[in-house]
Order: sequence, then C-alpha cells, then structure tokens
Amino acid sequence: MVFRGAENTVLITGYQAQGTLGRKLVEGASSVRIFGDDIQVNAHVRSIGGFSAHADQKAILNWLSGFAIAPKKTLIVHG
Repeated sequence: MVFRGAENTVLITGYQAQGTLGRKLVEGASSVRIFGDDIQVNAHVRSIGGFSAHADQKAILNWLSGFAIAPKKTLIVHG
C-alpha cells in the first residue's frame, strides 16, 4: 500500500507509548515495519493532543463537520 504525501494525512490523537507504531510516526519515521514489511511513510503525519483518543461517534462526526472541504475518505483505527 502506498500513500502519496500531499493527498494523505495520518492524524494521531492522544498519547503514543514509546516503541509503538504511532510513536514512530509522530517522531517522524521515514519508514515503519508492519507485519514484517518495511513501509515507506508517504503521508503527512500530524498529532493533536486536545482530541481524546476515546472520543465517541458523535464527537468524531462533530469534529469532521468542521472541515470546509471534507476528506474523500476517513479511516478510524482504535486499538
């Protein structure tokens, strides 16, 4: 899977523990290992601390409604 930089953003919310994939992305890794494969990071990585990683559906939809131009696709991973 390849993500092209200007078109994609990985948005990290909440605390990312040391040694986790999220932490590596926040710290600017140019590639990460996922299921044994080295994956090039070709997306913008942004982190917001004021948004809880435990937000419910209503809070997430409310946040998404604030965009002037809505993202074409939003993927949410919780875990």
